[in-house]
Amino acid sequence: MDDELILIKETFRQDKIGNAIADTQRKTVFCKMKSIDRTEFYQAGQKGLKPAYKFTMFKGDYDGEQLVEYHGVRYAVYRSYEIPDTDDLELYVKDKEGITWRAQ
Repeated sequence: MDDELILIKETFRQDKIGNAIADTQRKTVFCKMKSIDRTEFYQAGQKGLKPAYKFTMFKGDYDGEQLVEYHGVRYAVYRSYEIPDTDDLELYVKDKEGITWRAQ
């Protein structure tokens, strides 16, 4: 693994007047980034998704996070796949809907 990916886990709690407050946990892991292949791009596109990257990483590092940050840009995880007979996992991410978030 020659790159880094930040896994972001958000949990929500309520303040004393009922507003939802997000608590964010960030974890940096090693990964290998790959481009989305034609088949994945086509199949995701049929579901209205806009895939961006595929990351391969150690599956023990993943705890169901739905957001990742790669080179200062946040993406949403739309699919994960455990690679058989290995300790690796593939995370498929798409552009996050709404306002594009970039690290400052």
